[in-house]
Amino acid sequence: MRLEDYIEELLAATEGGKYVILHFYPQAAAGFTGHPEYLYDCAVALGKSGAWAVDDLRRPGEEDLDMFALVSRRLDKGFFESVMWITERFAPHLLRSFDPDWLRIEEPWKVALRVTGQLAIPENDS
Repeated sequence: MRLEDYIEELLAATEGGKYVILHFYPQAAAGFTGHPEYLYDCAVALGKSGAWAVDDLRRPGEEDLDMFALVSRRLDKGFFESVMWITERFAPHLLRSFDPDWLRIEEPWKVALRVTGQLAIPENDS
């Protein structure tokens, strides 16, 4: 399996990152139905790729975060650490498909960007 395929499977298992966003922002549940779009302290949006992103309104100027960038920012993890954290909690059936050879990919954020179409790259991992 290619890393791109794995990311697509992970997005499908998390409904485009919805479950990961809800883990950090349970108050965002209403936003996924479209009623209301803006919540008390965050807003969610569905990208053309089918990946969800969250905008933390308490942090002005911060870009919208998809599930990978959200985990990276909140838990101070690199890309593959974020992927493993998400997989272990939301899609453990994918663990057997993780290929250790992917760890040699120099810019995995850019690989994910091709899949999600909106990945916010944390400054410390770019």
